[in-house]
Amino acid sequence: MKHTTKTTFFIYFLKRFFLYTLAINSALVILLNVVEFFEKLMRVTCSNSTEIFHFLLLNLGPSFFEQLPTSTWLASALFLKELYQQQEFETLQFIGFTPRKLCSLFLIGGISIASLSIGIHEYYITPLVFKVEQFKAEKFRSSSTKVLINKWMPLDAHTFCHFELLHLEEKKGNNIFIITLQPSYIINSTLSAPQFEINNTTQEIILHQGNYFDVINNTQEKFDTKTYKHPSFFSQITFLQKPPSIAHLSSTLFLNKKIIPYALYNDLLAQLCNRLSKYLLLILYPFLTCILFCFYWRSGRYRWLSILIPYPFFLILNVISTLLISNGIHALVAYSIWPISLLSIFMSYKRLL
Repeated sequence: MKHTTKTTFFIYFLKRFFLYTLAINSALVILLNVVEFFEKLMRVTCSNSTEIFHFLLLNLGPSFFEQLPTSTWLASALFLKELYQQQEFETLQFIGFTPRKLCSLFLIGGISIASLSIGIHEYYITPLVFKVEQFKAEKFRSSSTKVLINKWMPLDAHTFCHFELLHLEEKKGNNIFIITLQPSYIINSTLSAPQFEINNTTQEIILHQGNYFDVINNTQEKFDTKTYKHPSFFSQITFLQKPPSIAHLSSTLFLNKKIIPYALYNDLLAQLCNRLSKYLLLILYPFLTCILFCFYWRSGRYRWLSILIPYPFFLILNVISTLLISNGIHALVAYSIWPISLLSIFMSYKRLL
């Protein structure tokens, strides 16, 4: 009888948790998109309201999944509040649900949402985000995603490239400038040309009517055509043309580790860690909220304060990771605070009855 009651409550719990998460997330998405609509309507002068509305429709899916971690936290807090106010905690203890088992249910609920989110987001939403960014660039910024403008690219630790314009479809560009530095960051040489082409097959940049200047020897060479080959340039161009999914980020990091500069590698690794941490939040928000509430559910002073802690806690973790990476710390070191925090959460879980 008790086993049947537990199973019934398990199904009831998941339905209620998913319903609260869906309702809260939908409300947040509608609110944010209404604000976005009027913000775009006031600030964007090159597009009409129909194009803005089209943009918001495209952005519904991405914004839904963007707000999902926050919604799981709010849904967990609301669910716990109702369980307490309706005196369901005593009923749960009667049928054998200890605080630890209740936290396990929130953990299962978070894992279920995270699993569903990963599948949908990676295969459908990430390409849609890429499409939304293309639409935004073309309609609101009067630019094309098929054209790269005024872009700096690090090719390796001591080589940097800048071009004014590059047509990705035509494979032609204007005003390219390649600078090579010594280990002491003194300029070694420069290579420039008003016109250039790219060959993706041979991974070559063909410069026309350009100039090569050797700063160390103070010599200059003008040329009609010169070929410059650097795989890192083409790996970065290829990356920019595809949606940055976990699979795409992982393959880029694995296949191009030896040819892309450390700073770019670390930045891509940070993007991958950040994406994984967002999926982890779908699990940790409800789990930690329940743990904190169960620790203080008999205390009128700390009961409701405790469920407010998870959001600022994980926000601070994210800020710390970002600051560490911006100061040159390796991404894996910067995000190591996440598994440490995860371990602390599970240790707290073990202390529950």
